[in-house]
Amino acid sequence: MLIYLHGLNSSGGSAKARVLRDALPQISQDAPTYPAHRPVQAVAALQGYFEQLLASLSSGEPLLLIGSSMGGFYGRYLAQQLPFDHLLMINPALQPWNLLPEHEGWQETALGEHYY
Repeated sequence: MLIYLHGLNSSGGSAKARVLRDALPQISQDAPTYPAHRPVQAVAALQGYFEQLLASLSSGEPLLLIGSSMGGFYGRYLAQQLPFDHLLMINPALQPWNLLPEHEGWQETALGEHYY
């Protein structure tokens, strides 16, 4: 199974998730939407998601995680706690605390939520 984790203001319905799904239709995939801009809630949502997913996977089915930007950050964190077979990061935000100050101000997520 392949799981795609979106970036900061994106969603599971992003263009990258659609391109991935279209490019690899033979592979079972999912792209959960989670509040990437709220770290505590994002980690809780993703941990719950992966706990349910891991319980439902057939024995021996590999789990590949692809994280883009902040999705790479969360993927790296979660890979230290959960049994993923592979983690692929696309332009990961490995130190978001160094990147985010240049984007300080009001932001809008793909789902229309505004936050500072």
